Amino acid sequence: MNIILKHTLNSIVRNPVQSVIVVLSTAMITACMLLCLTISYLFEVNVHLWADANYAGSDVVIDSTNEEDVANIDAYIEEHAEEVSDHYTSLVNYLTVQSAEETVQARRISTPDPEKLNRLTGAEVLQACVNDTEFISAYVSPAFSDVMKLGLGDTFTDMYGNTYFIVGICNSTARYYATPYVAFVSESDGQTAAGSYYVYLRDPDALRPDGRTVKDAWREEVSVLIGNSSGVRAANDVTQADADRSVRGSMQLMSVAAAVITIVMACLLYSSFSVIVRGRVNELVKFKAAGATPMQSTLILLTEAVVYALVGALIGLGVGEGLVQYINSLLFSGVVSAGIVPEAGDYLAALAIGALCGIAACALPSARMGAKPIRRLLGGSERMTAKIPVWAAVPLTAATLSFNIAAFLRKGLRSSPCPSSPWLSPSYGSSL
Repeated sequence: MNIILKHTLNSIVRNPVQSVIVVLSTAMITACMLLCLTISYLFEVNVHLWADANYAGSDVVIDSTNEEDVANIDAYIEEHAEEVSDHYTSLVNYLTVQSAEETVQARRISTPDPEKLNRLTGAEVLQACVNDTEFISAYVSPAFSDVMKLGLGDTFTDMYGNTYFIVGICNSTARYYATPYVAFVSESDGQTAAGSYYVYLRDPDALRPDGRTVKDAWREEVSVLIGNSSGVRAANDVTQADADRSVRGSMQLMSVAAAVITIVMACLLYSSFSVIVRGRVNELVKFKAAGATPMQSTLILLTEAVVYALVGALIGLGVGEGLVQYINSLLFSGVVSAGIVPEAGDYLAALAIGALCGIAACALPSARMGAKPIRRLLGGSERMTAKIPVWAAVPLTAATLSFNIAAFLRKGLRSSPCPSSPWLSPSYGSSL
């Protein structure tokens, strides 16, 4: 065993460029596998954060556009009060806000009672104080606080000249989660005719005498009442459908990208290890002369492949963990204690898949070379090994690695969580 290990180490020293390529290729496969095993969790959490920013656990969302709609909706809610647990109204728009140091685009949610909105939406108030000024009370997200460089008791103004006093900082979840705009909730003067009703039903799936569920009845009857079939949404149904569709679409893209990268890396592994085994002809001749069988010769070569695969897979776990944390920071920026941590089984599965892919890609060159008799090993092309110049191999390897990482991440990071859902896009909020 010491002899085999010694020859393996000697081979690594003689073929440093190919050895690095094999290790990096295995690492890339392992990192891709770790991302594929955990990325669905990232998509699911992200899409639900987006959904909560628009629905925040409500059962029915009703858009009102004029005073007549407001009167009709108020009357309907009062008439069916026994079905309603609670409700609130809010208006969403996008505007420029500024402090003494910064000017940014923000998502404003105005409501008559911010405390009620926070309670019903499950907002997590991290810090709070009392407003003893005549300015408008506002709750902001940590992202808003960081970008604007403001804290409790500070003030900021909007493009219309309104001044807001920060009475609280809430975690960037529920209505406070918004990208690319930072979000804040402010107190409004009263009921607005151009806002939305968020209704929480006592039992949305309960059956009415006519056989319809409560939430379906609300959606149908209120749509007729306000004359707008798209102005009433059963939030839970829409949220789940959009989440499932978004995750499936995103995972299909990620799976295709991972498959392409794995195939490319496997081809690179095969090519590089073919060069490596050709450099071990002299050792194979000695082993075969000492009585080694083709199987034993193949195992000797595979020993080197196993070393490369294990080292590359371990490096790949570190790279994959780094990529997961990087994506976490992009998707959950400003969300306190948010993020996805891969489970122990994900690490073990990624390690096993990466190592097995590396060994499998090296198995064929090993078996082909190990089966050759001494006569063929001593002559012909088997003793000819092409030396790749370091000045050409290093930039090429770096460029290939960078390209594959960029191709793997680009589509997933730029796509919206729910591209098929218009109310999850920033432009929709300005029309509410």
